[in-house]
Amino acid sequence: MKLIVKNNVVFATHSDGQAVEALYPDTVALTIPDAFKKADGTGVLPGDNLAECLDLVTAKAMMRDHIEAGMTEARNAGFSCSNGIKIQCAEIDMIRWMQAKALVDLAGLTAIDIRDYGNVIHGVQAAAFNGMLLEVGGYIQGLLANAWMLKDTVDGSESIDEVLATHWV
Repeated sequence: MKLIVKNNVVFATHSDGQAVEALYPDTVALTIPDAFKKADGTGVLPGDNLAECLDLVTAKAMMRDHIEAGMTEARNAGFSCSNGIKIQCAEIDMIRWMQAKALVDLAGLTAIDIRDYGNVIHGVQAAAFNGMLLEVGGYIQGLLANAWMLKDTVDGSESIDEVLATHWV
């Protein structure tokens, strides 16, 4: 596997030279750290071959950033609950959902209005709301478990090739 640079993004290539992104649309794309950019912001030093100047520590940091970005993207894509309502899952959304949960519990509400991913308001019974929270909590926990497992794999990698073989799924 070889690393190439395209539009200030590092891509892995197969031994035949075909870029991974051409084969797999969801490929790993690692942004070049500023320390490796030329003065004009393009390419890398030395000799435009990142593989020559990328050390294992930097590769691990880049891949950990990639994993974190994958998890954020998955959260931002939302989650469809079993009742058909798709909800937003970014961290701020989860804080708001927990605040609404506290309101339901403390005020003894039997129903609450929620705004879905498409900004449509739904009146939801408290029991259904609690069920939705459990579902999205399980989804987020699954994302976190995947990220932790991938980060552990990256941290345990002993070569750049091992690091680049790790992909957000």
